[in-house]
Formats: sequence, structure tokens, C-alpha cells
Amino acid sequence: MTTNRIDITIAQRDLRALVAHVRPAADPKSAAAMLSMVLLTFDPTKKRLAAKTTDLFRVASGAVPAAPSDLLKPAGGGSVCVSMADLAERVERLPDGPVRFYVTDNNRVHVDATSIDRKYELPGALSDEFPPTIEPGDKKGALSSFKIDASTLINIMTPTLPAVSTDFTRPHVASLFWSAAGGVLTAASTDGHRLHLAEINVEASITLRDGLMSRPAAVDVLHFLEKYIATSKKGGEGAAAPITVIDRPAWTSFLTDDRGYSFKKVDAQFPPFSQVIPTEASAKVVVDRVALDEALRAISPVLDDRSGGVKLRFQQGQLLLTAEHADRGKASERIAVEYDRGERTIGANVKYMREALAAFEEGSVAMHFSNELDPLMITPADAKLGGNPPRRICVIMPMRL
Repeated sequence: MTTNRIDITIAQRDLRALVAHVRPAADPKSAAAMLSMVLLTFDPTKKRLAAKTTDLFRVASGAVPAAPSDLLKPAGGGSVCVSMADLAERVERLPDGPVRFYVTDNNRVHVDATSIDRKYELPGALSDEFPPTIEPGDKKGALSSFKIDASTLINIMTPTLPAVSTDFTRPHVASLFWSAAGGVLTAASTDGHRLHLAEINVEASITLRDGLMSRPAAVDVLHFLEKYIATSKKGGEGAAAPITVIDRPAWTSFLTDDRGYSFKKVDAQFPPFSQVIPTEASAKVVVDRVALDEALRAISPVLDDRSGGVKLRFQQGQLLLTAEHADRGKASERIAVEYDRGERTIGANVKYMREALAAFEEGSVAMHFSNELDPLMITPADAKLGGNPPRRICVIMPMRL
């Protein structure tokens, strides 16, 4: 049994940030109580409060500065478990300033404001009962370990995450694929109706075996990276935000100086996505990305989740978008495009189209297709098909309208 002598003072903003970081990996609905808890450990030699949560598929960890309370002599340490949701709720209601955090008999956890008379007491549990987890910084048995700027990971995950399936009964598509070799980092996703692919140049020494990141893990990682970038920018716009990636056979970890996030790889085979990328198309239409997105947004009120299809009618120099619903009426908009061939029509899902357009930063994009039953592929405007594909691609399966 672990001896507990935790009595510390910690800044409310630090405790709040620590709780926010580890909360996503806890499972509040789990039948196993410990998976809904956070493990808190104070090390008096390092003067840091560490926190860890896990649902057995994800592990979030971090540490913040904390000072031993003057009320406890000599300074002690220890560990305790407490409900993640309950602790987060109390910490959010504490005012800014120092907070006294201490544990009394029977693992009763106390969180007290010091600037006002506001105190919370929560039931805790023995830390010995917390499940064993991977240590994010452990490189034993690692396949690779490297440093990479967090913005690079954000730039490849953001455009591909929308196409990850939300059908968790199909884990092979409810995951984000990623890999790195030959100086190229690749990410891909598909839900069976569309494909998003992104590639970015990285250092040749960076290698990453083909792996799958579950959708919940991908969402958590992206949020973790964005928060880290925001914190790094406090040191000045454009400040570097290097992050360590440790890839193992079953787990992958992301680490900063005081935060860690690990996810268990999905044991499934990602579809052979290169086979659905068209290598040729008889028509290419170049369009202003913002203008097309605005036209899609304008006609979308006519549609609902079941009838999300828009008809794209390409004519010389223009594109007519139309949508129709039995109960909601009709909508249409015409915009200018670069197209000099005969009239062609293709149906597509509005939501998929808008999420595909959001995956690009360029002012103009190109839409490639052959006929109404072939996939519609969106690329940068200057992309050419055949040979090596463009570095960023969105493929959308057509709809019969």
C-alpha cells in the first residue's frame, strides 16, 4: 500500500492546464472505475505534481510545478487516484491564484482556494489500483524516435482527419493512416465514400512504420499539438515547437518537456488507397476555392443529412450548382470557372465537398473527373495527373441525383 503525504501549493492555472491535458484519455463511462480516474503523484525532490489517465487505448500524462505546503513538516510525497470528471469540475470553479492540494486519512482529496474560503473534498482511491501503463518517454523496443516540429504534424493531420470514418465497428477506416520514409511523411483517411491524402517533406532520417491512429486518438493528438503550438508562440510568433515522437510496435508516443500523449495502434489493415486515386481524367476544371465553398454553403440549407447531394453542371467558363429537396425547395448558384469543354454533370455530397476544399490553402483548386460515375478528384490547381500524384489529394465518390 502506498503511503500518502501529499500537501502542496499549486497555481490554479497550472492545475487547470494539467487537468485539461489528461482528461481526454479518461473514460467516464467505463465499468472499471480506475479508467475514469486520474492518478496524481507528487515528488518532493522534483517539486512537481504529475497526472496520468488511461482508457487502456490512450495514455495522457503531464507534470507542473508544485511546492510542499508549510503546514506539513517534513515535506512529503505520494500518489492518489480521484475521479477525473469530479476533479476537473472543481478545479474550473477555483479562482485564480494559489491552491492548496492535500490528502487526508482514507484518501480524502482536498482542493482549497487560498484567496477565498472555497474548499472541496473528494473521495479518493489507492494509487496501487491504477492500471499499469506505458511510460511515454520509454524508448525500450522502439522502432524509431525523432524530433519534429508540431506544426508539421498539424499540417498533415488537419486536412486528413475529416475523412476518418465515425463508424467504430469498422476500425480499419475509423483510423488515420500515417507513415514516413524517404524524407516524406504521409497521412491518409477514408470512410469508404471519400479519400483524403496529404504528404509533406521531412528530414530523411525520420522513419515511421505504417500505422493506424484511432479517430479519438487523432482528435486528442491534434488538440495536444495545437495547445503546444499556442504555448510556444508566447515566446514570439514563429517560435519553434519541437516535439518528440517515439514509435513502438504497439504504441506511439508524443512528448514535450512536461506533457505526454500515447496511443495504442489500431490492429487492422488500412485499405490500399493508391488504387482509388485516378491517374487520368478527361476533364479538368479550375475554380476559386473560396468562391466554390461559398456557393456550396449558400445552397446547403435546402439539404438535410440524408439528401446532402449537389448537382454540379460544368459548362464552358461556368459551373452551375443546384440542390433540390421535396420539403425544403430548391437552390442554385452559378460561378465562373476555367473550363472549355462540353457540358458535363456530376453529383457530389456537399459536406464532403466543403471538407475537401478546407484541406487546401491555395486560392484555386482543380477538379478532375471523366464522367458522372467516376470519382471526383480535387487537387491544387497546378497539379498534373500521371506519374507521381500531387502532394495533397481529395477523392470523392459520385452520387446519383
